[in-house]
Amino acid sequence: MDKASSKLTVFFEDPFWVGAFERAIDGKLSVSKVVFGAEPKDYEVWDFVLNHYYELKFSPFVEARIKQHRISTSGMSLIVKTVTGRLLRNRRKRWRR
Repeated sequence: MDKASSKLTVFFEDPFWVGAFERAIDGKLSVSKVVFGAEPKDYEVWDFVLNHYYELKFSPFVEARIKQHRISTSGMSLIVKTVTGRLLRNRRKRWRR
């Protein structure tokens, strides 16, 4: 059975903010790095993921031991509602200008 997961870590690497995307499929890991420049807001990161994820150039897959993390469905729905709400509020602000 295919198991897939994705992870994004945003961190400061002087002098820029960087995003490290990881994707794992059936015990194989591939990564991609993005330089954001100035510290990105939550909605900017979410917008980047929604609009540019499939444009990323990932490394070739390598064998890796993948840790399994579980999030409850209620926890995940809270995360989605929070991020979506922030994204919509910020878009409304831009539309009003």
